[in-house]
Amino acid sequence: MPSDALEIQTIGAATVVCLDSDLDTADAAALARLTRTLSGLLESVRPPLVVLDMSRIQHCKPLVLGLLVKQQAEFRKRSGCLVLAGARPPIRDILRITHVDRVLPVEESAGEAAANIAQHAAGTHAPPPA
Repeated sequence: MPSDALEIQTIGAATVVCLDSDLDTADAAALARLTRTLSGLLESVRPPLVVLDMSRIQHCKPLVLGLLVKQQAEFRKRSGCLVLAGARPPIRDILRITHVDRVLPVEESAGEAAANIAQHAAGTHAPPPA
């Protein structure tokens, strides 16, 4: 059972949030925890450069991705960026099919995302060829 707080670490300029449960709209507590965490980082970190480590996630509902797209808009208003990292192939497929990967940067690992996050925030990071 996940704790009430998500695991958060700092890598360089990035704040890395390690997701520990599937992103399912049926799990209201997990969604509320994620929303609280992202809102708190928006208010406390300047600029908010946040990586969501999705390496433990098996399932992700498209509705939840909509929530993350909205959060990205808030991060951008504050000269920040929200980057997804470590998504497994089925999740990456969902990101591609829903075109979320056009709005939220997606990196192979949390380390790569942290290394590139300032460029993502500035809009100067070129994604790898498809």
